Amino acid sequence: MEKEKGENLTGNGNTIIGNIITILSVTLMIFGLLYVSNLLDFFTDHFTMVPYCALVLMSVLILVFLIFPAKGGGPKEKPRWYDIIFIIMSICGAGYLAFFPSRWEPLLIRGTTTLLEVVLCLMLVVAIIEATRRTVNLSMALIASFFVIHLIFGSHFPGIFLTFDFRLERIASIFYLRAEG
Repeated sequence: MEKEKGENLTGNGNTIIGNIITILSVTLMIFGLLYVSNLLDFFTDHFTMVPYCALVLMSVLILVFLIFPAKGGGPKEKPRWYDIIFIIMSICGAGYLAFFPSRWEPLLIRGTTTLLEVVLCLMLVVAIIEATRRTVNLSMALIASFFVIHLIFGSHFPGIFLTFDFRLERIASIFYLRAEG
């Protein structure tokens, strides 16, 4: 099967989006190689795990929302308005961790968060669950959603699901500010 003129790897005719996808993918690969080989230390004082993971997560989420359509089917022609919203949520949530470590590192040391970190954490969790729905399936997104809801409302669950309620600040501290989250 021959590709039509202007068609790119994503299967659509929008070469601008295809170029963005290609550039972002290659940049992500080069960035990963630089990080693993410790060559980023020549460009920065010290590049820690959290900003690195945040940049990788942001790039992957942007790629997911550009490549995978919200509804089933083949490749899409251009990003829809809700794709742009999810991309903005991904950039804001992960970009804060990547580009403003001096703002959140003292909070991590104290073990606290502010309303800003809570909101950005929730935005990023919603974007990750939506990306999971698009790339894996609805079942996996529902399972992830259940465990997030379980953290917040655990004391209202019956039987073996009964647990402590975790405050949103604590959830944001665990999910958002740590490399394990």
